[in-house]
Amino acid sequence: MKHILITTVTLLFCLIQTGRSQQAIATESCASRCSIESAAAFLQMAQRAMQGTQPAEADWQKLFATEGYQRLFEVMGDKWKGYIRQAFPVAFDPTRQAALDSLSAKPAQGWSVEEFMMHNFASMKPHIDELEALLTQSHFDELFRRADARVREFLPEKYRQATPRYKDFHFVCMDPESRTMEGDIFMDVYSFFYEGEQGMVNLLAHEMHHTFWDLPYAEKYRETDDAVIRTLRRMQVEGMADMINKITMPTDRLGAYGPEFIEMYNQAYADTPEALQVLDEMVQGYLDKQVPQDIYDAATEVALYGGHTGGDYMVFLIRDRLGMEAAVNMCGDIVAFVKLYNEAARQAGTYVFSDRFVNHVEKVMEGLRKGKDKNGSSGK
Repeated sequence: MKHILITTVTLLFCLIQTGRSQQAIATESCASRCSIESAAAFLQMAQRAMQGTQPAEADWQKLFATEGYQRLFEVMGDKWKGYIRQAFPVAFDPTRQAALDSLSAKPAQGWSVEEFMMHNFASMKPHIDELEALLTQSHFDELFRRADARVREFLPEKYRQATPRYKDFHFVCMDPESRTMEGDIFMDVYSFFYEGEQGMVNLLAHEMHHTFWDLPYAEKYRETDDAVIRTLRRMQVEGMADMINKITMPTDRLGAYGPEFIEMYNQAYADTPEALQVLDEMVQGYLDKQVPQDIYDAATEVALYGGHTGGDYMVFLIRDRLGMEAAVNMCGDIVAFVKLYNEAARQAGTYVFSDRFVNHVEKVMEGLRKGKDKNGSSGK
């Protein structure tokens, strides 16, 4: 979810005009574009639905053919078309108010993806005109320039002048999230609007950080399917990016998510020591051949909320106990992440990973070093 630095990005121009669907963002060394046509088309369809004209099949096909949605479905799958189509009428068809009321009475903990979309779409209804103005009147070039400068504050010094790693930005209407996938950044327009101007900058910087994280990692290590490493990686990625836009934990806001969801999130954050202990004991059981491979491979289930809550706990503890420099410089280094967390955790009197767990992480990462084969031996 986000200064004095000279960035490599020069944002040259934007094409924000009523009736235009694209903004172009030119940089010195790569070209990124900000696509707004999907969000704009969705909002127009929502306006018509609220006035009693529900979308026909041709309308859906036209909406899903817009650039942002096309790219979203490429990376998330066509099932997301179904989620949007299920959520849309509940939020925007005046005759479906009973279904919307029923959702409001249901605990958010049990909501599905499409139900989060229903909630998000319903929340945007009073703000349709403001959202359309955001898309057609905002100075996105300036927002992106500020976000690019902001993200570089949270990179190790060596990488602060690195070429931007992100590609295209797509504003869409979906669940109340922003996502970085395959180099593209997807923003739910209502969640973006909800943040306010500085929040918009921080949210963009958060997503940009994801695209930079693997620079230091890729210099030393190969990719891996090891579930424990993937879990720690996910937590470090999200925790480091959350320093940009969450600042402190527990939090009192999570974009457009409601208070019930925030309470659940904060509880998961508070429960992180127990989750880390589960991860630790699972690894030790695996090493003792008491935990089968399929259980080990399910380690990613420990990374609740996509790794955010556990990552926030570990990264923020490192930052608060050992300093911002330590939290920033560990970027892409899983072993340093675990060891720095243990150092901070000892100071704070909270859960500390066992030596066996740390040694296991070190051994796996050593085997992933470039220049070594998959058994950890030098290829020379």
